[in-house]
Amino acid sequence: MRTKAEIGNNEWFGEVPDSWRMVPLPRLFMSSKGMTVTRADLADEGAPVVNYAQVHSKLNNRFGIHAELIKHVPTGMVPKGLKYSEKGSFIFACTSEDLAGCGDCIYNDSEQPVNPGGDTLLLSPVDGVENKYLAYLFSTDMWRWQIRRDLVDVKVFHVNQGNLHETYVTVPPYDVQRRIISYLDERCAAIDEDVAKRREVIGKLKEYKRSLIAHAVTKGLDPDAEMRDSGVEWIGEVPADWEIVPVKADVAIGHGSDPVLSGDIPVWGSGNEPFKTCGEYKEGPVVLLGRKGTLDCPQLVVGRYWNVDTAFDAKIKSGNLDLKFFYYAATCIDIKPYATNTAKPSMTQFDWANSKIARPPLSEQRRIVSYLDERCADIDEAISRQEQLIEKLGEYRRSIIHHAVAGKIDCSEA
Repeated sequence: MRTKAEIGNNEWFGEVPDSWRMVPLPRLFMSSKGMTVTRADLADEGAPVVNYAQVHSKLNNRFGIHAELIKHVPTGMVPKGLKYSEKGSFIFACTSEDLAGCGDCIYNDSEQPVNPGGDTLLLSPVDGVENKYLAYLFSTDMWRWQIRRDLVDVKVFHVNQGNLHETYVTVPPYDVQRRIISYLDERCAAIDEDVAKRREVIGKLKEYKRSLIAHAVTKGLDPDAEMRDSGVEWIGEVPADWEIVPVKADVAIGHGSDPVLSGDIPVWGSGNEPFKTCGEYKEGPVVLLGRKGTLDCPQLVVGRYWNVDTAFDAKIKSGNLDLKFFYYAATCIDIKPYATNTAKPSMTQFDWANSKIARPPLSEQRRIVSYLDERCADIDEAISRQEQLIEKLGEYRRSIIHHAVAGKIDCSEA
């Protein structure tokens, strides 16, 4: 436990307001380890459980628990005598892939008991009081500094009971806690609502981008073009002078083994998110085709090879297909026919090679690429602006939480 000198130093907190106490965490909570649960153990029904993955989930706002964060395991898996999470308790993640995630926890603000799962630590309140003030405090970098200073910079960070037992918390008088909670609940709810609206806008922009690409690579840019049936469900009608060809007619699909990528060429992005750099593959650029994607869009990148087990490389082998037109077309290929497992759809090398695309004349391909480059850049810029605003709102949210739990702002006007 920290020494009295360290408590008085208040290195992590600064000056403690009058009437506030600095209390070692073990005085307020009993700690216990979660049960051993893997992803394979999860079931649709049974005993409720929260694993470390749910603690780190983007769905976790850290100030309450909700249904999306609760998984289930067969009732018989729960060890006898396991301490469960009750109202006022916290479930901490024991492992994190980065320092920022060290200290992530879920606050149980409900009457529903939940079992702490794999790689978690449970903090159960000694006196059974509400602890939402501490939920806000635990979310701050200010408090988490106490945990992070003890950790070694390794690939995976581990937070254990000893790390938590060495921490202190500030405890204001109960009426002050209630004012802080009311103040933060109101302001954080307003910020969260604003963020949700901006994420909705981003979702609509991304959907518009996908539909724009799909229309251009299947219908072209001439609204008055004579059309014919392509015979391919996802393509539908195409301009009469376009050909329908299998990917293998113009593209060599590699097995994804040790491609040599170097240098930087312009950003192309992907069907879902932009990528910042592209590489060159030996004598020419390459599209990397993801084996696994989503039912909405296969994962595609151009350039940096991330995992030979999850991608194939695709090189243009004829003069009839523009590489970037193929990239745009590939983002639209319907992956559903290859989704034997709809939760984790996958395309094999054979699937990619035999997929059909619409192939316009080469000059038309390049005109479409130019059009999509310009339009997609505008959409990406609009998405980026929304993301920057979301980041600023997040910074503001963190700031008001920090200042409120540190007693640096008046919360009496909540």
